Amino acid sequence: MIRTGAAFLAALALLGASATARQSGSGPQASGPVAPAASPVATIQAAPGAPAATSWQHAGSDIPADPAWRTGTLPNGLRYAVRRNARPPGSISVRIRIDAGGLMEEEAEQGWAHLLEHMTFRGTATVPDGEGIRIWQRLGARFGADTNAFTSLRSTSYVLDLPRADAESYAQALRVMAEMMQSARIDAKLLATERQVVAAEGAQRRSPLARELQDASRALFLAGTRAGKRDIIGSPETLANATADRLRAFYKRWYRPERAVVVVVGDADPALLETEVQRAFSGWTADGKPPVEPDYGPSTTPAKPVLAVTDPQAANTDSLGWVARHDDAPVTIAEVQRQLVESVALGIVNRRFAAAEESGGALVDASAGLSRGRHVGDQLTVSLLPRPGQNRAALDQVFAILNALRATPPTEAEVEQGRAGLRRSAVDRVTLRTSVTSGGLANQFVADVDRGDVTADPRFYLETLKAFERAITPDAVNKVLVELLAPPPRLLRATTDPALAASAAADLAAARQAAAAKDVAVRAMSLSELPSPGVPGTVISRSRIDDLDIDRVRFANGVTLDFKKTGFERNTVRVSVRVGRGLLAQAPNDPGLFWTSGALGAAGFGPFTREELARLAAGRRVSFSIGSGLDGIGLATATSRGDLADTLRLMTGALTQMRYAEGPVARIRDGNAATYASLYSQPGSVLSAFGAPYLYGGDTRFRGVPPLAEIERLKLADVTRFWTGQLAQGPIRVSAVGDLDADALIAAVARTFGALPPRPDQPVDPAYTAVRPTPPPGGAAILHHRGAPDQASVARVFPVLGYRQEVQVGRALGLAAAIVQDRLTSEFRETEAGTYAPSASVSQIRDLPAYGTFVAGAQLKVDRIADFDRALARILADLAANGPDADALERARTTAIATIERARASDNGYWLGLVANSIDDPRDLEAVRTAIPGRKALTVADIRAAVTRYLTPGKSFAINVLPAAAQIAPARP
Repeated sequence: MIRTGAAFLAALALLGASATARQSGSGPQASGPVAPAASPVATIQAAPGAPAATSWQHAGSDIPADPAWRTGTLPNGLRYAVRRNARPPGSISVRIRIDAGGLMEEEAEQGWAHLLEHMTFRGTATVPDGEGIRIWQRLGARFGADTNAFTSLRSTSYVLDLPRADAESYAQALRVMAEMMQSARIDAKLLATERQVVAAEGAQRRSPLARELQDASRALFLAGTRAGKRDIIGSPETLANATADRLRAFYKRWYRPERAVVVVVGDADPALLETEVQRAFSGWTADGKPPVEPDYGPSTTPAKPVLAVTDPQAANTDSLGWVARHDDAPVTIAEVQRQLVESVALGIVNRRFAAAEESGGALVDASAGLSRGRHVGDQLTVSLLPRPGQNRAALDQVFAILNALRATPPTEAEVEQGRAGLRRSAVDRVTLRTSVTSGGLANQFVADVDRGDVTADPRFYLETLKAFERAITPDAVNKVLVELLAPPPRLLRATTDPALAASAAADLAAARQAAAAKDVAVRAMSLSELPSPGVPGTVISRSRIDDLDIDRVRFANGVTLDFKKTGFERNTVRVSVRVGRGLLAQAPNDPGLFWTSGALGAAGFGPFTREELARLAAGRRVSFSIGSGLDGIGLATATSRGDLADTLRLMTGALTQMRYAEGPVARIRDGNAATYASLYSQPGSVLSAFGAPYLYGGDTRFRGVPPLAEIERLKLADVTRFWTGQLAQGPIRVSAVGDLDADALIAAVARTFGALPPRPDQPVDPAYTAVRPTPPPGGAAILHHRGAPDQASVARVFPVLGYRQEVQVGRALGLAAAIVQDRLTSEFRETEAGTYAPSASVSQIRDLPAYGTFVAGAQLKVDRIADFDRALARILADLAANGPDADALERARTTAIATIERARASDNGYWLGLVANSIDDPRDLEAVRTAIPGRKALTVADIRAAVTRYLTPGKSFAINVLPAAAQIAPARP
């Protein structure tokens, strides 16, 4: 897998970060009081008694290491870090980072680091091709989800999330990973196959337009650097140049122990974790002298600061960049302090952009972010989507905002809003530090290594912020923004209009002179302005599902509250509110305006605008999302115990006092219209946008994207009428899971949703849910894309039984899908090089009683469609005749059960979905209770019977997405 571009890391997220998009922030920690700093770059010294832990990762930094990590360096130079963590319980996460990515390649070697990543999975000195993945599957790790790898400019990283934390399983899994690093075979025949797989990956991930945009972006924003001349996927010529001998030499040159970092986090004794790392990797020796570090090149100003890409599928966007050289020196407390100021600055920029978006001007969307790239460069980026044909005016709006902030410091109220957000994030990081998953901790440590950052205790960030926040003043923010905006801006324009391409340079020059925008007055406000829904509701019943620890409360007005207390996330309560009957209450082939759900909340609600709501939320966890689904309008949040009551109050206000305005509706209309053509740039996006109705008997309620003509005629009055009706009727169901207080939760719901008057409701007509996947005329649907002329996407659809019809047969089909995907991967991908990522899955929808599909598909070359059909037909015929072999069944079953066990033991999201959807019907409850024993009971004969019954020739239909110019007869397995 490829990982490209600079990472935009969330503000104060997990353990160490850099300033980022719309919410940006900072890294590292030391506990204990610290002296206040006087300026944005003043150094804070750790107080006496602060943790004295050191680490190879912290060399040259004044930031103390987190003592929870046990770090070390083996005699061969390999560095490691391990720590205990019990979420999920009974599991271990392993990450291996090799300091070898696209930047280490010579001109003729482009794509080799990524190709080598693929080859390390194709066999080692003692592990045959494919056996490593099978070993991990037998231990419960799913290929792709729990086992994977990523190549970036700076590194190649390997991922394993092991559901078993016993010593034997850990040692076995780690041994395979160690061999991949030390003794990959790089067989010439397998390499020839894998080259084609890598090419297929490139075609699937990047359309011709995306490649053109990426090339232009590198040339413009990475000018002068080695990164600006490196393509991680490579080219057909450079990949063909990678013979087995040459790639083996590349492997020996860069895969060396001193260039490796092993990170292990899990529910086990750190001594065990450390001992096994030492045992697996101590024997790794490097061949020859270390390679010479490449010349990464300094960032320079390009000769032309403006580039334009004209293409019929372009999304009509502008991207601005202010580029500076990156300081590769170790991260210090002073740098953390600067990042805190940058975070507040970017938050202010983005909030002013959001206000401009709502003004009804030329700007549909704009966002600012800051990336810091070791060996690459630092870049302030502003991405904007103008209304059609209004690029010049949108650029003027952006520069008017930036020029105002450069000329005049922001208001104290704006800065305090940013400081409040930082405080909230820092406190949450400390509160939730024991709730982070092992995989999350391991990923963060590797990310810190990758960008030259350090990993410290979250309490350090909090103490640093406490000591420093008084120095985050309007003047300090202004100073940082002036510095970030000091380099000359560069502009990359993507457009369908040659005239807009030709005017790009003039548009930028004119926009830079835009007059500073005027400050918008900010009124004082309070949550008390939001009218109360009425007298608190009365509880009329309370019941409990004892074995699942789920409580149900019913209120007199018909509102239902279901909840489950867990300890997975400290001081976090996840809430889902489902309102009405949703799309299924619409008559067949009447999709309504559910696709405009982005208008909900975009103009605010009650007495508050969207910006005022953002200010009310500053420093608190009261934000929530609103969207629509098959079974209702959904409001969702992850709040704190202290903020729960006010969050529910705000949710109730949104439901009953929604505001609508022309600005948000125009943004939906113009934004969708501006990007519509880009949907055709890839076969996969065409399938996603336009293929869904074919899975539902042609019912257009289930479409992905409406026709362009419908988008263009969208009016405020239509949106207001539709959503006013949807929000005013139907049942309300509140579901909550997490670290909750039951009595406080019930009281909060009673004062909010429970206090509403009874709502009109009309049960869904059974005819509206009598949906089945039926073959289109001729047995195949043909769609067309306008991307690469040799690419296609195919889906083979087999109608199967509904969710509640025969649960055990549905489980058998689920395991069959896992087995089919595994075989498509090993046979059609790894042996025939037919595609990058074949898929097979079963979909059953609880609210559609007779609906179920088994879908197998892939993106591939047009001339390989028949090969895919033959491979799928061969696999299904074998399963129907013989069933899976015992090992294949056990691997599918073990990974499925491990996924359920981990979710039940650690995932509030899993339980929230169950509480919200699976406790009304006794059959659903029984399915939950028997999920694991039911899968354990499945046999080879059960899989064979399910395949024979549903997945045999003649029972499927096809959806093919072909190049616009091609007409190819569909084939069915």
